[in-house]
Amino acid sequence: PAESLVPVPPGAERESSGSGSGTGSGGGFGALNVGDSTSVGGPIGSPDSRDGNPYRSQDTAVHFVVRSEESSYWRTGAFDSYTGGGWSQSGTSDDSAPIDGRRVRYRVTLKQAAGSAPTVWRPTALDESGGLALTDGGLARATEPLSADSSYTGVSRKPPRDPSVLRTSGRNYPDEIAERYTALPSDTEAALGPVASDLTADARSPYETAVRIEQWLESTKEYTLNVSEPASDDVATQFVTEMDAGYCEYFATAMTAMLRTQGVPARYVVGYSTGQAVGANRYRVRAMNAHAWVEVYFAGVGWVRFDPTPGQERLQRERQTFRNSDLQGDYAPQEQGRPNETFS
Repeated sequence: PAESLVPVPPGAERESSGSGSGTGSGGGFGALNVGDSTSVGGPIGSPDSRDGNPYRSQDTAVHFVVRSEESSYWRTGAFDSYTGGGWSQSGTSDDSAPIDGRRVRYRVTLKQAAGSAPTVWRPTALDESGGLALTDGGLARATEPLSADSSYTGVSRKPPRDPSVLRTSGRNYPDEIAERYTALPSDTEAALGPVASDLTADARSPYETAVRIEQWLESTKEYTLNVSEPASDDVATQFVTEMDAGYCEYFATAMTAMLRTQGVPARYVVGYSTGQAVGANRYRVRAMNAHAWVEVYFAGVGWVRFDPTPGQERLQRERQTFRNSDLQGDYAPQEQGRPNETFS
């Protein structure tokens, strides 16, 4: 029962430790081991490598399995500070977002060692087993390394994703949110501000601003894993102004930065997409499902997921990898990027 779970403890702590391109020092694989900083871009690495970029991986090794009341993106980390070459956590996560929405209960069983625990946003409770705690900002933090085959149960509240609700959300942001999640280096602001302003000139709300930017990225940039490592110390500007294609890290970084130029709070988030449905309310999530996306803050609602990476192209690549690996079963996930956007 949910009543047996441990609620969010008072007092936030730093969400994670370590650094690297999607990896930290906790001994886990890929997006199961999120550090307090992450670069954008980087080598693919060998299938069993802990040093390669997990968001370019097409390895089919299972990272965890889930029993859940519904499919979801499985979140392991969030970053607020754009460094030009990537992202970092400037401190403890905010605790001002409303905790509201539909309740989802799930059980995760890890198949790889982990330092970061996948949860549905926004988690409100975890069971006592597994060496986990929740920060006030809503991240499942491992109080000790999590071994393969360890399990935990969580309860989350999914924020409202109804466009009619989000359109009515204004710009009355908490001061901490507005200051922290719209900050950018001055060069990035100067380069991307005019581009984003032109795209969103007639947007009537932060929601419409977010939709315009997401749609522009989806329609003008191609999805591919075959991208050279960044040649600039400002990867967001390089992607928007110089590159024709990229993968999730590039799309999510660009959208987050562009939103910030318009005064819309946004942050860079990593974890896993839905994975393979393998039965009623059961999902098998693999290394190739490691993913990056965007959370946009809406006043009175909280953080809502947007995914500017072209969804159908990404899933087509995953399906091809699944077929080439001679794995059993069907691979046919249906996922949702921005509110009311479904792709398969």
